[in-house]
Amino acid sequence: MPPEALAARLAHRGFPTPEWAWPTGPRDLLLRAALLPDSGESRAALRAWLNLHDLDEISFADHRLMAAVAERHGADLAGSPEYPRLKGLQRQLWTRSRLSLDASRSAVQAFVAAGLSPLLLKGAARIALDPAAQRQRAQHDVDVLLRPEELVPAARVLVDAGWVTIYGDSRLAAVARARVARAINFVLLPWGNLDLHRSPYHGRQVNTHLDARVWSDAQSAEFFGVPVLVPCAAERLAMCLAHGVTYPETHSDWLVDAAEIITGGEVDWERACDVFVRRRMVTEALVALSYLHEGLGIELTPSALSALSALTLDPLPYRLATLLLARPALATRPWFERLPRRALTSARYWQPQLRRLWLLKGGPSWGRGGEPLPTMGGAIARSANRSTLGSHRPSPAGSLPDQSADATHYTTAAILHAPRTAAPNAATHVDISVAFRAPGVRRRVTFELNSETVHLARFHVFVFGGTNGVLRARLQARVHLPAGCQALTLESRPRKFPLPTAQSTQLRKTEPVPFTVISSSLAVHQPTEPR
Repeated sequence: MPPEALAARLAHRGFPTPEWAWPTGPRDLLLRAALLPDSGESRAALRAWLNLHDLDEISFADHRLMAAVAERHGADLAGSPEYPRLKGLQRQLWTRSRLSLDASRSAVQAFVAAGLSPLLLKGAARIALDPAAQRQRAQHDVDVLLRPEELVPAARVLVDAGWVTIYGDSRLAAVARARVARAINFVLLPWGNLDLHRSPYHGRQVNTHLDARVWSDAQSAEFFGVPVLVPCAAERLAMCLAHGVTYPETHSDWLVDAAEIITGGEVDWERACDVFVRRRMVTEALVALSYLHEGLGIELTPSALSALSALTLDPLPYRLATLLLARPALATRPWFERLPRRALTSARYWQPQLRRLWLLKGGPSWGRGGEPLPTMGGAIARSANRSTLGSHRPSPAGSLPDQSADATHYTTAAILHAPRTAAPNAATHVDISVAFRAPGVRRRVTFELNSETVHLARFHVFVFGGTNGVLRARLQARVHLPAGCQALTLESRPRKFPLPTAQSTQLRKTEPVPFTVISSSLAVHQPTEPR
């Protein structure tokens, strides 16, 4: 498309057309530098971008695209003053990617040795099919899809090898989380970063029946010598669009992946459009594909254009929400765009949190295999001078000796004795009062309750900003103790796994909080049968 024709089209883009949500400004220039078919036009776009930016001050989202840009234009810029810095940036991205991939490769190899079937997603799938792509693909984590029944064994493989979840879970909690979570992020310092997925899609795009088709149509590949599976081309394209369209200001290299899949000529467009419709992601597909085809001039075959023209549009609420989230934040200026976008962003954050809360607390208390699920509880930290425990409570059935709320000795773990009358499938009500010193920042303090072999409950205590001194919280949950359980451990956990680069303020928001147990009660009720 000639620049004049494109400029005329962009001048008339309006809401709610897909073109309204195209990348704009500097991000559009950088994408043009990476993807425009004409080398001269792409170099002109890169030069225009370099005139506006200092390579030493660009964002992480720009870094993700610079690998592709440097691979394409590095030799052509040999005489420019930016060439040494551009080449150094490419080497830095390649080195970091290789370190991350090598660390994750050992985990994938361990999965195969344990009899599991890892299926690689996103950038890892692209590298497994074309190892040369790692020069133009910054890869800081590896996404692995596993069958639902393989998630718990995979989590055990990782924790046995020293991997920990980014959420700061204990070993037992990491395995328990794998039973219900859609995805879990594991890390192994200094470079390992691995995402375990139950479903390759998220939110309203999750479809168990279609997930099974991902497995049946998967193709074989090798990930640095390790035999793995990757999705077919149509599914790989759909996953790029599903994960990449929203929040384009944080990552845009998914468009490079999508362009690579399209130009490879292997996409079954009827299958791809069927996925777009049944996954309810038609709007995402139209935003990305219209930009690639009309905005950047990447050719789509007649069969692709015919299949896309026959798509059934998403319902209007979904369409409007997707466009608001897909439009770059820098372009979202008026308040009537900012406010709904902020509300949608919050809803996308809280939806999986509420779903997990329902699964672990308000939802079924028994898993498909008849095993009890862990529970989740919440509390608000209050001043220790304000009593939160009523005098009507029964005497503790098993507890630590009472300690003063002003005690100076705090611990990050405490042992509670399980009731002798506890039986398998018995419902035990746990009621624990803890005290801890205010961390000095608004945050969430996390506690775990575990037996010797099973994760039982996780508690989130909310501390408001401006609170000082000693605080008290009441932790309550209904748990099912495993057979032979004799002792329980209450442990303060980090809110998130602390990275080596974390600052002191970040550590105060994430590190485990020392605490003391004021009193505890573990009351056994009548055994309950699995539902």
